[in-house]
Amino acid sequence: MSKEADSTSRLVSQTKNVGYYAGLTFGVGYCLTLIGVIAVIAEIIVRYSSAMSGYGGYVGASIPSWLIASMIFFSIGIICAIYFGFTIIKNSKSARDYGLKIDTIASSVSAFSFMLIFTWIGITIIAAASKLSLFSPICGVVGPILLLVGFRAYRGEVSESKLIGAILMLVSVALIYFVAYRGGLPGLLGGGAGLLGFPWPGPLSSELTLEILALLIATACAVIFAFPILGEELKQSVAGIILSISGILFSVGVIYFNFSAVSAIDQLFSLVGLASWIPGVPRMTLDSIWIMFFGFLLLGISGIIGLITACLPLAISAKQLSTRLEAPRPTAEAAPPKPVAKVKYCTKCGASMSVDAIYCPKCGEKQP
Repeated sequence: MSKEADSTSRLVSQTKNVGYYAGLTFGVGYCLTLIGVIAVIAEIIVRYSSAMSGYGGYVGASIPSWLIASMIFFSIGIICAIYFGFTIIKNSKSARDYGLKIDTIASSVSAFSFMLIFTWIGITIIAAASKLSLFSPICGVVGPILLLVGFRAYRGEVSESKLIGAILMLVSVALIYFVAYRGGLPGLLGGGAGLLGFPWPGPLSSELTLEILALLIATACAVIFAFPILGEELKQSVAGIILSISGILFSVGVIYFNFSAVSAIDQLFSLVGLASWIPGVPRMTLDSIWIMFFGFLLLGISGIIGLITACLPLAISAKQLSTRLEAPRPTAEAAPPKPVAKVKYCTKCGASMSVDAIYCPKCGEKQP
């Protein structure tokens, strides 16, 4: 193995290792944040059930069936989201050991899709009960279904099915983010401003705008990679650069959103303290909110590691390009010299002839 190839191989190995730690911290942080949300809700119910007992009959009687149904779908969506975090951990290890392939991320795509499907079914129920437009919530359900179908087609061997699958995934991302998240969710929640002073999050716990750009670039890369007219080597080079740019944008969004959430944790305490305005309810101090804090912190750290991981392939591409430019071009082997025939010249007319000739082939003079 040449010195340049050995250097590139080591850089690829380092990228896999750093990528594993990025996936590990992201998966753990994602799960920890969701578990923190569940723990906060459970602590509120357990710790302040006695204080709310006076309101129990009224609250219990006023909970409509549609809200209960939506809460059930939200709960299933949270379970799928926690499973999504576990698949990130498992698949990052597989990518480190066996390389990043389309089948490696299959379980993560499925968990992510089902998380969105159940969550948006719950939102659709609330929108229907509130007499709001159902267009955006239904698109939030259809989008992840198309993502599942498109990803399944993209995993096929036929180039035409790959192209169709890539286009379906691109459409699904547009439906999920531009129609459902950008169009319907802010209106349903009463505005598009950031929550508690930090940016509006996407479903991957990244800043929403950067998450949209990252996923659009990644799915556009899938469309390019599915085109049969492009050479395999060219597709690999173009895809590597595009995915690096997508990873950089997503990592910056993860850093921005989650460190903003960490810095605003005191505002979460202030929000919880608003419950003390209810007569008979003491000021709340929730210990389990620190689980969310550490979840946000780990996600922010994963963004830093992910940023390094996304930049390394650019270095690999530059290394490979410089190696190709510096490599000496193979020279054609020199042809063996043709044997020179021995000749003599006529003593009378000067014509050339073989050294064995007795008579000149031109004038017929006998040669000495």
